[in-house]
Amino acid sequence: QTSVKGIFSCGNVLHVHDLVDYVSLEGEIAGKSAANFINGKLKPKTLIEIKTDGKIRYTVPQLINNIENVDVYFRVSTPFTNVSICVFNKNQLIYSKKVAKIVPSEMQKITLDKKYLENTTNLLFKIKENNND
Repeated sequence: QTSVKGIFSCGNVLHVHDLVDYVSLEGEIAGKSAANFINGKLKPKTLIEIKTDGKIRYTVPQLINNIENVDVYFRVSTPFTNVSICVFNKNQLIYSKKVAKIVPSEMQKITLDKKYLENTTNLLFKIKENNND
């Protein structure tokens, strides 16, 4: 759902996708959410804002409104080598994945487990440089 209540978007309306598979998955999510909205079943239980460190340009979604496993898509601002993609809930690291190379032209996707989304109002996505480890 967009910031306008009852308006849903997906696919390349949100951001340019590398794979049509991602577009299809987002379409399915948006369609289910729109149907739930129309039927009065879409009731946000929480609102979690996703912030970035600037090395990550943006995330989709930017807001999470239900405590469930969620796929987060993003692109970095510049190429990086030997880094970790890190997600923090408050100051606690909840997700980390080492990558040898990451570039702006390739969309990244991670899945956050719902257990890490409880008791928070925001998440921070960061790129951490690994120093020869």
